[in-house]
Amino acid sequence: MKLKAYVLMNVALGCENKIMRALEAIPGFNDAFYVLGDYDIIASVSTDTIDGLNDIVSKIRRIGNVKSTSTMIAREL
Repeated sequence: MKLKAYVLMNVALGCENKIMRALEAIPGFNDAFYVLGDYDIIASVSTDTIDGLNDIVSKIRRIGNVKSTSTMIAREL
């Protein structure tokens, strides 16, 4: 079973499109949306292991102008 998670990001103003393009190059990235509220972008990711999730989140955090992230691991009911 795949491990699914959502990565919520605060990003620098005006850098949203560049960050969205950078996300597409990360293995395990599924989809992303611009959102309004406390966060600027939410990305859906999936992998087989928690180590894989850590790797994906680390890559996201290294994208220029990503100020902070919060990761929510999803589970099915």
